[in-house]
Amino acid sequence: MRHLYGGTAADVAEDASGVRVPGATGTVWTGPGEGATQITDLLALDGAPMQQLVADSAGMLPAFYGPESKTRVWVDFGGARVALVATDTADRLSEHQAAADPHGSTTAAVEAIQARMGRPLGFAQLDENGRVPASQLPLCPCQTKPPQTAAE
Repeated sequence: MRHLYGGTAADVAEDASGVRVPGATGTVWTGPGEGATQITDLLALDGAPMQQLVADSAGMLPAFYGPESKTRVWVDFGGARVALVATDTADRLSEHQAAADPHGSTTAAVEAIQARMGRPLGFAQLDENGRVPASQLPLCPCQTKPPQTAAE
């Protein structure tokens, strides 16, 4: 899934002294350090491929889609690389939290519990009298050995 970046009042092209640079061309990176890789897999809002960012006449960055599964990238307009956090992160988190079972873990947990219901060493089910049936109780040591006679 591609995430949305840029297009907000905070997303500007700046030089090393922090001054906005109208029309600046910048690059996008996987990290802030020298070991980072330049990202060229960018898409404009209309889906057209982009390989670099170009600030508008006010120095603002356009909205764009980053590479698959990245939620933070770094941009460089000739100064230090600056992190951009995906602008749709809060929306995606809200969608995730609102989902009934986003990880599938609730369904798996319910199935695991149901598989152990009414079984020895599992979760007991009560009978019509509100008692646990003997068939659901674990065997006690006296039930695992044959009865002993007085001669033994």
